[in-house]
Amino acid sequence: MIDRSRSGQKVRVRTTIRTTSIDIPAGSTGRILYEFDNGVGRQLMEVLWDGSETHSPVFPSDVEIVDVTLNSSIRQEGEAR
Repeated sequence: MIDRSRSGQKVRVRTTIRTTSIDIPAGSTGRILYEFDNGVGRQLMEVLWDGSETHSPVFPSDVEIVDVTLNSSIRQEGEAR
């Protein structure tokens, strides 16, 4: 199930995250697109990284929320204005 309740919130990477496609250095920032369950009970966040068009899934424990303001173009119900 996809959860968009925190869509638009800004996050910062705690320590370098290595993925199969990119390495995301510690301190990098981005915005949550949505959260989802990976099918085996682990929660993930899909994050769009600042300064690029790259997005990737990360574990919530790998990032910290630095801005709790929701994206102004998205309502809490996840519907576009």
